Amino acid sequence: SRRDPKGVAAIRRRIYLMSEHAVIQSEYLSIREVCAITGLSRTFVARRLASGELKSRKIGRRRLISRAALAAFVDGAE
Repeated sequence: SRRDPKGVAAIRRRIYLMSEHAVIQSEYLSIREVCAITGLSRTFVARRLASGELKSRKIGRRRLISRAALAAFVDGAE
């Protein structure tokens, strides 16, 4: 089997577990939640949002990332 140097499989598992076992499921995640799930820094996530590599929505004053956008971003990182 091929090694997973970027930990993409582990991140996918965390996204799945967070979405399947959350008490209150939300389709959208805050930047803080994305950082907690992926282990990426806030700066890294903010730069990817600014460049458009990671899609998000602005709702009120909050910047939110859909679970689908996060999964697509992780899949593209392979």
